[in-house]
Amino acid sequence: MEINEIIEELKYFKGYFPKEALEQAIEKKEEIIPELINQIEWAIENIKILEEENHHFGYLYAFFLLAQFREKRAFPLIVRFFTILEGDGYYFTGDIITENLDEILTSVYDGNLDMLKKVIENKTINEFIRSAFMDCLMILYKFEEIKRDELITYFRSLFNEKLEREYSYIWQNLVSNCAEIFAEDLIDEINQAYEKDLIDQFELPQEEIIEAIKTKYYQYSHFGEMEKIDDTIKETEWWACFKNDNEELVEPPKVEEKFTTNTNKIISDGTIPYKKETKKIGRNEPCPCGSGKKYKKCCGKIITEKTEDKKMAGIYHIKTTLSDYSLRVRGYPYRVIAIDGNDSLYKLAEAILDSFDFDMDHCFGFFDNLKNFYQSREGYELFADIGESVKFPGVKETKIEDVYNEINKKMLFFYDYGDSWRFITQLIAVQELKSESRKPQIVKSVGIAPEQYPEWDDEE
Repeated sequence: MEINEIIEELKYFKGYFPKEALEQAIEKKEEIIPELINQIEWAIENIKILEEENHHFGYLYAFFLLAQFREKRAFPLIVRFFTILEGDGYYFTGDIITENLDEILTSVYDGNLDMLKKVIENKTINEFIRSAFMDCLMILYKFEEIKRDELITYFRSLFNEKLEREYSYIWQNLVSNCAEIFAEDLIDEINQAYEKDLIDQFELPQEEIIEAIKTKYYQYSHFGEMEKIDDTIKETEWWACFKNDNEELVEPPKVEEKFTTNTNKIISDGTIPYKKETKKIGRNEPCPCGSGKKYKKCCGKIITEKTEDKKMAGIYHIKTTLSDYSLRVRGYPYRVIAIDGNDSLYKLAEAILDSFDFDMDHCFGFFDNLKNFYQSREGYELFADIGESVKFPGVKETKIEDVYNEINKKMLFFYDYGDSWRFITQLIAVQELKSESRKPQIVKSVGIAPEQYPEWDDEE
């Protein structure tokens, strides 16, 4: 393939994974680097277009390829791109921010440490982006590109003066990183942060953090997994938008009693997604259900408006991914559940837990703030149904269709306030209701669910 052919193949999403084009790009590294840099420069100048049209992929591949090539000229451009995103405008980068941004930055790092620090300290920038830049420092330390003393000194300055004196996920990430590197020199600063309520005790119990630092064992450590980008194909081929070309999109078999699992299929035929009021999905854009087809040939065949006086009856396809407090999703098990939109959130919770083989023996809630559920503006809790005085309404009388009211809407399903299981739920499609009643079904199952009570099982 010629350079212009490679770029044309990578520039837009075409419903399949462009493996050959990526292989050719890697083979022609020196020739293609200027074109990849141009892709990022174009993205910076056309952020508004990216917000409205999500079929542009060239700049995303450029991030990974330039990282694999260790192209330092890309560093200021990538920093610029992620620091000009406004509000929730970063959504079109997918999971890159929480999964890969730290590794990408480290791979193209040009030695300008101040540029990283300015982003970390800028409270106007999204907290997940700031945290990824902080994690970049961790990887640089791992690869001995910055010294431990330098990292500890900078972390101390964040504790003492350079971070805003109000709760933000950046504080959670700072303390977690201190535990990752067993920063005993910073125990006093960590304790003071807890005393000032800058750290959520529920998310990161103070005793556990201090014990991890002193014993030099942190059970939630991801430090060993932090690496640089070495294989663009491996890093991108797992994206949900790429499906097996042989995978048919069919309706799952009907069931009478309990869940049935169909691990190879996902419902799409006859689906009717809600049309968003604020942003319209282009007919030639990738379908949000992840089928890899164009919207007009998949869920966009029939569109029904949602109105206040008439709600649409339908089967809601909700993708549920087991995650962690950092919202990591790559490699984590997930299920796609088809459930009547007229059912309650309580029934959805039953379906989710059943699909992961969990017992339903703890309280739970659904929240719109995926990272910090207690800061949610929208939420629904079982506590309200059992008479507890809580901020949000209950789950037994709240219907699924009233909550998941637009395609791609996400809610955190937080289960068991002791063990803190986190499931990220997302509405991916709504299928026309063909009968009066329909039992919930698992229509796609990926990954093995962890044991709910592993220690108890070991004791038995």
